[in-house]
Order: sequence, then structure tokens, then C-alpha cells
Amino acid sequence: MLPKVSFVQKCPHCGKYYLLSRQKPEHGNTYSFEKGELNYKEIKEAWTMLKDTEDLTENERLSILIMQVWAFNDEYTRDKEGAAPKEEQDYIKDIIDMLIKLDRVDDLLKAELLRETGRFSDALDLLDNYMAENDFLEGLKNKFKEYALDSETRPFIINADE
Repeated sequence: MLPKVSFVQKCPHCGKYYLLSRQKPEHGNTYSFEKGELNYKEIKEAWTMLKDTEDLTENERLSILIMQVWAFNDEYTRDKEGAAPKEEQDYIKDIIDMLIKLDRVDDLLKAELLRETGRFSDALDLLDNYMAENDFLEGLKNKFKEYALDSETRPFIINADE
């Protein structure tokens, strides 16, 4: 019943963002969990502070980038009418471009991210060459392709019951 807690936290004392896994022992073992997951504005602020961290791993970078996509969708697209402000649309496209360049991102996810940002032909090219390993992934591939062919940019919601 407790909220999810983001692996990126904001220090309640200094206001800087940090990764929970990197908290230094001299700072104690009390964490600030009041906010649970960060909202879109907070994760953008966190990225601004953390993106130039010299030893940020690809996995940490991937996690912070995908968190921004999820937070953007929560803020602007899920059950919302109208489009996000142009500035935010441009920002999230840049974030997605960084994300899809990472080696650890599967082509199916890349295609979905491209589709959500309106780059339908790029998404379809990836989907046409994607070899699904099982029926579930094949079903996702087909749905993503259907959405891309319909020029649909809404995030695709996966229903675990289906």
C-alpha cells in the first residue's frame, strides 16, 4: 500500500538530487521517501543535475531517461485532452533520441518511443525488422504497428490480463 519510491531522490536538506544506490555512508541511512516517485518537473530537474556525472552507468542513464518518458506521459498524455506544450514535446523528443541511442534499449521499445513522438516511418522500419521471441512480444509488435499505421501517438497501455 506504500507508494513506489524512485531510485532518484531529492535531499530534503540541500535540494540536490542523488541516486539512492550512491548515497554516501557519511550522510547516514535515512532517506527522504515523502514524495515516492518523482513527477515530471522533478525528474527533469534531477536529469539536469545528474546527466554530467562522470561515472553514470548506462543502466543509470537509461533508467533516468525512461523515467522522464513515463513522467511526461503521466503529465501530458494519459487521459488528457490536447497536446503538451511545444517546448515539452521538443524536450521529450531529445530525451527519446538519447534513449534510443543506448545499446541496452530493445528495438521494440525504440519503435514504440519513435511512434509516440510521431516518427511513424522510423517506427515501422524497426518493427518490420523486429524478430519477436514469443507470442507476447509478437502481439506487442503487431499492436505497435497498427498504432503507427493509424498515426496514433498515444502511449500504448499493456494490459497484463490479456
